[in-house]
Amino acid sequence: IACNPADASKGKGRWADTRNWVYDFERDLPAGVRCEFKANAGLKTLKGEAISGASAFAFSTGGPAIMQSEPYEGSSITEDQAFLLALDAAATKDSIEKNVYCDIDGVNEKVGVKILSNLERDQLLRQNRYFLSEHFARLYPGQDFFAPPTKDKESPKQRFLKEIAEPTTSLIALQCKRGLPNSKTVRLIWGKGMSSASGIATRENQTLAFETRATFTARMNCERVNENSDCIPLLPITLNFSEPIPTAD
Repeated sequence: IACNPADASKGKGRWADTRNWVYDFERDLPAGVRCEFKANAGLKTLKGEAISGASAFAFSTGGPAIMQSEPYEGSSITEDQAFLLALDAAATKDSIEKNVYCDIDGVNEKVGVKILSNLERDQLLRQNRYFLSEHFARLYPGQDFFAPPTKDKESPKQRFLKEIAEPTTSLIALQCKRGLPNSKTVRLIWGKGMSSASGIATRENQTLAFETRATFTARMNCERVNENSDCIPLLPITLNFSEPIPTAD
């Protein structure tokens, strides 16, 4: 049994019955893994006859795909929206810059994306701790991201925090290279050809669609005797905004 990367091959083989052999991997395999199984020379049936036919079998788990996004698909987004993406395996920077783009209604060109720095990404993650905990739980089933910290430097949480701090990581932040028009459908295209560090690439596009928010508006309301009258001066005047604004403004 040979896998690339090599640590993915850890597991145990067993005979399910006299005809079927099964291999149980130690952990769920991420994307970007290729494994090959070769029958040992001299394999024979119970009658002592040599096994004929294919003796080598291979498979791959495919290229990196988006498992989770923030904001989630179908959400309303801002004109300068940044996207947090949790992948099932780290994707190379080159393949992201080459194959990921924004498809915007009314814009007749592919709009490229820029990869935000780890510092910018971490600022977003501090505002989206639930997103971070979900990705942790996916990689380390049964572990609680919010459990009290321990002194164990090799704990699952410490390994996770170390992994996402690497230059090539499964947790990235992207932004379209141009501002997004209001009230339009924007599709984030995770294009075919997305490659993992092992060189295994995706074969199909993955699309996440969003709607940009409407143009900002403010509306004034007040009590009047009738619709043609001025506001009653002793009663409140109300301003309603289509989006939240800082109180100081």
